[in-house]
Amino acid sequence: MRPYKKRLVAAGSSVYQVHVHLRFGDPRTIIAQEFPDEYRNDLIILGSSTKNYLQRIFTGSVSSYVIRTAACDSLIIR
Repeated sequence: MRPYKKRLVAAGSSVYQVHVHLRFGDPRTIIAQEFPDEYRNDLIILGSSTKNYLQRIFTGSVSSYVIRTAACDSLIIR
């Protein structure tokens, strides 16, 4: 991830705008609750789920959880 960060900073992004994180745990709670609280995010952008209908019924998807529970706005991209 460090090479990507260096490339973004070299392209003109501020060092304060680009962060690299490695977290362990449930991605739903990390994305929907921990990141917005920690970094005061205004928008969360996620890709749509690649699970089929039956898998989503039993396990749910990260994107659907984030839409329902995040305190900030969410954008799901297909």
